[in-house]
Amino acid sequence: WIKTVKPWPDEIDEWTHYLHDAQGTAVSRDRVAGHPRGLQWTGRPLWARSHEHTASMQAMVSAAGRVFYVLDEGPTESIQLPSQFMLTARDAFNGVVLWKRPLRDWFNALFPLKSGPGWMPRRLVAIEDRVYIAPGIGQDLLCLDAATGDRVRAYPDTATTVEVIVSDGVVFAVVDPQRKRCDYRQENANCWKERDRASVRWGWRRDQGTRRLKAFQAESGKLLWQREMPITPMTVAVNSRMVCFHDGRAVVALDRATGEELWKADTLEMKVVPTGYSGPRLVLHRDLVLFSPRGNIFAIDADTGKVVWTVKNKPRSGHFSLEDFYVLGDRVWVLGRPNNGVFVTYSVEDGSKVAEYRNPIRSFYIHQRCYAGRATERFQLPPMMGLMLYDMQQDRWFNNHWIRGGCFYGVMPANGMIYVGPHACACYYQSKLNGLAAVTPKAQSAEAPPPEARLRRGPAYRSLGGPPGYSPAEWPVFRHDNARSGYVRTDVPLELQPVWKKKLGTGLSQPVVAGGKVLFSAVDAHTVYALDADSGEELWHFIAGGRVDSPPTLYGELAIFGSADGCVYALDAATGQLAWRFQAAPSRRQLVACGQLESVWPLFGSALVEGGKVYCVAGRSLFLDGGLRLVILDPETGRLISENVMDRRVPGTDKLVDDLLMGKHMPVAMPDILSSDGRYIYMKSQTFTLDGRRLRIRPQRPDTQYDEEVHLFAPTSFLDDSWHQRTYWIYGRAAGEGWAEFQLPFKRTPCGRILCLDEHNAYAYARDPELMCNTSVSEYRLYCADKRPARKVGIPRLEGNWIPSRYPTDNPLAAHSVDWKKLAQLPADRLTALRYHWVHEEPDVIAKAMVLANDRLFVAGPRDVVDEKRMWGRSNEPVFQEKMARQLAWLRGEYGGVLQVFSKTDGRKLAEHKLDQLPAFDGLVAANGSLYMVTLDGAVVCYRGQAM
Repeated sequence: WIKTVKPWPDEIDEWTHYLHDAQGTAVSRDRVAGHPRGLQWTGRPLWARSHEHTASMQAMVSAAGRVFYVLDEGPTESIQLPSQFMLTARDAFNGVVLWKRPLRDWFNALFPLKSGPGWMPRRLVAIEDRVYIAPGIGQDLLCLDAATGDRVRAYPDTATTVEVIVSDGVVFAVVDPQRKRCDYRQENANCWKERDRASVRWGWRRDQGTRRLKAFQAESGKLLWQREMPITPMTVAVNSRMVCFHDGRAVVALDRATGEELWKADTLEMKVVPTGYSGPRLVLHRDLVLFSPRGNIFAIDADTGKVVWTVKNKPRSGHFSLEDFYVLGDRVWVLGRPNNGVFVTYSVEDGSKVAEYRNPIRSFYIHQRCYAGRATERFQLPPMMGLMLYDMQQDRWFNNHWIRGGCFYGVMPANGMIYVGPHACACYYQSKLNGLAAVTPKAQSAEAPPPEARLRRGPAYRSLGGPPGYSPAEWPVFRHDNARSGYVRTDVPLELQPVWKKKLGTGLSQPVVAGGKVLFSAVDAHTVYALDADSGEELWHFIAGGRVDSPPTLYGELAIFGSADGCVYALDAATGQLAWRFQAAPSRRQLVACGQLESVWPLFGSALVEGGKVYCVAGRSLFLDGGLRLVILDPETGRLISENVMDRRVPGTDKLVDDLLMGKHMPVAMPDILSSDGRYIYMKSQTFTLDGRRLRIRPQRPDTQYDEEVHLFAPTSFLDDSWHQRTYWIYGRAAGEGWAEFQLPFKRTPCGRILCLDEHNAYAYARDPELMCNTSVSEYRLYCADKRPARKVGIPRLEGNWIPSRYPTDNPLAAHSVDWKKLAQLPADRLTALRYHWVHEEPDVIAKAMVLANDRLFVAGPRDVVDEKRMWGRSNEPVFQEKMARQLAWLRGEYGGVLQVFSKTDGRKLAEHKLDQLPAFDGLVAANGSLYMVTLDGAVVCYRGQAM
């Protein structure tokens, strides 16, 4: 065989340190990375763990075609649960995970929001085939093999390293000899007071800030020299001649070979650097050392240490993060405070002001992001509402509110792409890209071939069809019906026993049950299975060309589903033979998603059949690769009836979807499983007419929850099982998005982690109303309430240029608060407009799955063994850690699960059963008197009458 290695393109660059390189520039030489127009790859997790605590993504670098990052992969159900920091290596170009390494002592995950510590990303460096990481208190600085993650060597006496720089074969480690594990715990329910307290309490002080700067030979581990002195965080920079840093009063230069002092230049005294501010910027540029503390710039001659020019009162930037300060060519670029973005430039030669570049785009801007920006030789990437770009060559600004980096770290331009990590923000969460992703400036062509060329006929073509003849006691589609109600008209006995079990050992979708068959998908195995409903014996299976993430829709004699390969399939439900397959994607182009090849334009598994037509959506985002396409097909023939391509443009106008942005809301841009009430089609809060056209594109006010178009939807996805703290299902018309507004629908209409709906009422498992604020405390209630509240409450004021509310505001609900304890003191009618019929406060089962069968509500999940309200603020106590570890074991299914049965009329608990396995999220259905459960460990179990 012959091995061929493509040459590394000159026009793309790596990103080896937090600030790009050892000189601290934060400027990439990448000439390709730029506008986010195409998706290169994507991966999990979808969400960071919490907005109210330190960010999950703590560091990211790239070298030699690999990306390395430190991420807390602990449960998103609650940040109070144990953290799971991991160092992960991925292929930079396809995102495939190469290896992982646990970091058990990385940091305290409960440290408050907007508090950093901002120097944490400096603990990871990658150079060629080596990775350098300071894994945590008690563990020496490590050198790892970049290809395998195996340990190459440790550097002695570096167990409290706080920053690392690697330059020309030498490792420079900043070691804090006084560093101990961060014993932060919550003391005040007000998150802003906690932010300020922690940022100062654990910040750097010059009188206590002595560090040991150690220089090691990278490959041998030999100590070359060490010095002990104060070192201001984030200021160490290295070039071929010297090591520079700020010592709290002066900029100091050391000979990189010997550690001997070369010079010291008095600048600005900094007695304290809070963890949230992170520290000033220091950049080595040619023959200058540029130091930018707060409102100043000092330009120092690198040879003599003489200050050659200064700037006073420079613009300040940063939102609890590093300031944005770059040197490009003959100019110093500084980002100013205005939230829409303005750069001020100064001459590198003499510090004189050269020009200002102000963003002219009229839009909504709340504050700069909680991370430092980045730059390439062409683009500035200022940290604004989203991934904003300023093209320095064209003097043009570009907003991209629909994509952003996570707090603390931000984004990374490298390898011709821009990498973004998972975030915890609820702004634009019906439209904003989630998860780990690499985006490119090149979109894939969305031009589709003729419809006939996209249709393939199978052996069962035209021999099947007819309208569905299923009884109300069956479960023929996802969540029973097109409204996704989770409500079935069948009596399921209280006393149940398992009568059969089919174990596949891989993640399974919710099943559908009708016509004597149980159908479901093995998601990652691309396979749809049909079992005999009575015996559990396999009748057939069909392998599609990609993941099938949700069950087929049974329509007459057909089983219809979409796949991540970009196609819609129709099978003979009796035999599994193909009737037809239609390529909904415009082409066969593929990318890697969560480790597997998928179409650039995938489909959800559960297609919608309404009024004798199949509806499905192909694509990932309005903003990527030509957008989304809503395809309508004939179910019996697969013939294309119509196709609505939805991209960044607003049809019939010269506007962009971005122009319709309202505050922290924008038009729905991400797809989900569709639903219908028979009059309209719904994708999240987006309403379509039956011919596939958007009824409106502009987002609706979050108090628009009443009257027409009310439906059940999930602002992120019906399949999102992460339970991120700011997300929930809504029975209404509009989502609440962004800080101070994500909780607004929750107060006005039935909402919850999971819901079932009958003719009059909603049954929900939802967070306690006082916890719908800036808190990470997660306690729940199981309730029944009117699904259409009689009390309609408007919102007096929203951020953005909204039309006035249609509903009264004279009987208001509680305003947004960041203090859950204060909210808990308010009367119930200030927290919610719902009329409850019954409520179970803090039930002892976490409702991961729920089904309403006639007059009985079946709830299944792990035990809830921790009262987070009572345990709040006790995270350093052994009892807290023991309880949280036990709760995590329940969530992982180590103790099985629990099934409870309630009367839907009065909420009485009628029965309880121990389950050997934990249900998968929304994995419980009922049909013809039986209960069917998909388990977390990849099995389908059927339960019927008799004692258990």
